[in-house]
Amino acid sequence: MAKKKKERPRRRGGSSVTVVILLELLLGIVVGVGCFGYAYKYMAQDTSDEIDENRFSANEVLEQAQQNLMGSDIDAVVRSKDETSGTLELMNLKNDTTTTVTASNTTIFPRGENINTLEVGDIITYVFDKEMKLVEVKPCEKEEIIEDTGVAINLTSKLVKFTDRSSTNSDRSIKYVDGFTTVHYKDQEASLANISPYDYVAVHCYNSGKISKCYNIRILKSHGEIIFQNTNAINDFNVFIDGQVCDLKGSTKLMVTEGAYNVRVTGTNTRDIVKDVNVVPGSPAIIDLSLVVIKQGVVTLSANVTDYKVYINDKEYNYGDSILLPYGTYKLKATKTDYKDLYATINVMANENPVQLKFEKLQEIGTVTIKAVPETASIYLNDTLIGTGESTQTLALGSYVAKCSAPGYSTQAKQINLSVDKQHIDVVFDLTGGEAQSEEQTKAE
Repeated sequence: MAKKKKERPRRRGGSSVTVVILLELLLGIVVGVGCFGYAYKYMAQDTSDEIDENRFSANEVLEQAQQNLMGSDIDAVVRSKDETSGTLELMNLKNDTTTTVTASNTTIFPRGENINTLEVGDIITYVFDKEMKLVEVKPCEKEEIIEDTGVAINLTSKLVKFTDRSSTNSDRSIKYVDGFTTVHYKDQEASLANISPYDYVAVHCYNSGKISKCYNIRILKSHGEIIFQNTNAINDFNVFIDGQVCDLKGSTKLMVTEGAYNVRVTGTNTRDIVKDVNVVPGSPAIIDLSLVVIKQGVVTLSANVTDYKVYINDKEYNYGDSILLPYGTYKLKATKTDYKDLYATINVMANENPVQLKFEKLQEIGTVTIKAVPETASIYLNDTLIGTGESTQTLALGSYVAKCSAPGYSTQAKQINLSVDKQHIDVVFDLTGGEAQSEEQTKAE
């Protein structure tokens, strides 16, 4: 008997499920379009209405998007400004593009600063909005400020160089931008040519990480002169500024940075002069040394004889005189009959200046005249050639050997004895066949 095939239960309600799904989908599309339209309405409208906690924050999103679009924290240098309109022309230091923005009473500045305090050449970081309004000004973190003296400008290489060997910035060089780098002194514009190595300056640089460039130099302190007058009376003239010795290189003028200084003038023959001076640009500080106090010392003479005369710088002093002289160097001459004149240089450098003189008695002398035949014969005295043909010599008393020689003749020699003061001896050499002859003469003085 055949079995009947079991029938599956028939599914009911399939069409109703499909309808529900379609309705949910349609409802989602309607709600989504409505929300998008509502959000778009608030994003597109320009309203100043305050947003409460229940309102969708589309304005905040839009404002943030605008700030990101316009950019923030831009490093720039001030190229120009107009305080009346509140506009600034700024050059972006990353791409050298120029932007003009307007400051307002809502612009945020660092404490104590505003558009009036900004100067051309200032390096800043700034933020601006879509209406080209200046939102905020900040100090630039990549700005470097070097304050020092000893600045020299190299116009060929366009460099600002620090040349003071005693400074920590010695030999440092920074590029300046020709035609753009500004110089100021007391809020007045100056030029690179106005800068002196004696000025105290603040060099404002921007360090991009690859190169450092200078955009503004402020002369914080200019320079002036100290002039020293009537220095001729001071021996070994030296100047100390605030305790440091200065090399004037033979000049009587000293260039220094403006300001107050303690000046000390010294000399080996003077008492120290100490003055406080204030150096002002364009008005030299004068130090007159005409009233300098010259130190004095006593010259004490002692000698191996008495009754002599002394001349110091041609001024005569008698034996036994007490000689008081200003510190310095002098020429001394001492004389006594029958003694050689004495010459010496003395230095008066203390309260007591002893000088020892040693006189020498005049040497007893005689003279010798030697003649030779032929006249071309050479004449020698103690083997030293003294002439040809004839020679007269003044000699100290004693024994000498005279000799005469000539080509083709025999050499002749003779001993000469000078034994009496003022004695004169004539000697004749005849090499043609005669012998040497001599005649001694003693002459009274």
